[in-house]
Amino acid sequence: MTALDEQATQIQTEMAQPEVSADVGKLQDLQKELEAINTQQEQVETEWTEQAEALEELS
Repeated sequence: MTALDEQATQIQTEMAQPEVSADVGKLQDLQKELEAINTQQEQVETEWTEQAEALEELS
């Protein structure tokens, strides 16, 4: 599990807590954080894929 996966899991766990799910503002803030982490994960995966393809071309 990567650090980004751990952060996403942590945020999802916090979002599931009853006192947080009743606080719409907090829930929206956490959702934005989660979306940012998901975007970062996608960027990292894209970069890894591009690097792997570049390495294959060099082989």
